[in-house]
Amino acid sequence: VALTPSVTNSAISYSPTTPGTSTISTSGGSGDGAVSYAVADESKSICSITGSVIFAKAPGTCKVTVTKAGDANFNPVSATITVTVNKGDQVNVTAVPDTAFVYFATPAATDVITVSGGVSGTAVTATVDASATSICSVSVSSNKVTMTALKVGICLINITKAGSDLYSDYTTQVSIEVKKSKQTNLTASASPSSLTYSNSPSPTATITAAGGSGTGLVSYALDSSSIGICSLNSNVITVLAAGDCLVNVTKAGDVNYAEATASVTIKIAKGSQAALTASPA
Repeated sequence: VALTPSVTNSAISYSPTTPGTSTISTSGGSGDGAVSYAVADESKSICSITGSVIFAKAPGTCKVTVTKAGDANFNPVSATITVTVNKGDQVNVTAVPDTAFVYFATPAATDVITVSGGVSGTAVTATVDASATSICSVSVSSNKVTMTALKVGICLINITKAGSDLYSDYTTQVSIEVKKSKQTNLTASASPSSLTYSNSPSPTATITAAGGSGTGLVSYALDSSSIGICSLNSNVITVLAAGDCLVNVTKAGDVNYAEATASVTIKIAKGSQAALTASPA
């Protein structure tokens, strides 16, 4: 009857501290001869065996010869079995950005990811994930990966630290958010900056916005506290009564900049009454 060996794990991994193992069992054969195991000469640098347990020593193919001894009635019989020893995983590898997010800016904002641990001295490479090529770009120098923000969004960076004869490449993905930036200071002014009440004609002032960033449109809104004091048409206020006319100015955000606001107050002084005359009764 043929001797048939089998293993608990057909593939195991290298590790200097906890090597992968696989246990051989047999079926078949005849008689009461003892079963023995021997690593093939060409595999002795790849694995070792204790009893029926194979231990990984280095990546490669581990070949073991299994022999069932002969007895008074049967000759010895042998069979071979192979186990693949895979490269081990690199340990204690980290890829840590200086900050979890950056703000979009001109000149472009950057963030540096430091890759450490794992196999000493192996190369670090990085690419922007296909889903984020419009969001950011990357460059690599030694173990430093520099991300440059191109527009607002989530920058996904695929990082690889090369392995060695014993260890596999380590891969990870780092996510850095590129947030909308604050606009440069938005200011609002009125021309003229103050008015005097008159009902014929009603005085007007023009509101002008300056500063801000991006392509967002500028809009003007009369503050609720000024209803009845003035009216607003586009960016022109018209006097209704004496008091403070407060106009809120907004420059809308766009793909890269958050909304910005400013306000301006036009003082409306009391007007002079028409000439008062007195005559005898």
